[in-house]
Amino acid sequence: MATTFFYTCKLGPAHKNNGVLILAVLDKKRIEIKVGRGLKRDMIAEWCTYVLGETAVPSCKKQEYGKDIVNTVAKVADRLRQIDREIR
Repeated sequence: MATTFFYTCKLGPAHKNNGVLILAVLDKKRIEIKVGRGLKRDMIAEWCTYVLGETAVPSCKKQEYGKDIVNTVAKVADRLRQIDREIR
C-alpha cells in the first residue's frame, strides 16, 4: 500500500529519488516508512523497522497516534539532517 502511494505521489526530486513517506493507516493499525532509492543506502529497511519499533509501536499500543507520528517524523528528520551533513 505505501509503496504504491509513494510512487504515485512522486515524492522527492526524480533525479535524486530521495523522497520519504511515513504512512499511518489507523484502522489497519499500520505505520510504514518508505524511502526512495537515493536513500536506501543511508536509511536501510532495518533502520526504518527499528525506528518504528522505538517510536511508533509503543504509542500505538496506547492509542496515542499523534505522538507516534510526531516521534517517527522527528527521528526521520534527524536522520535526514545527518545524511545531509555527511554529504557536504
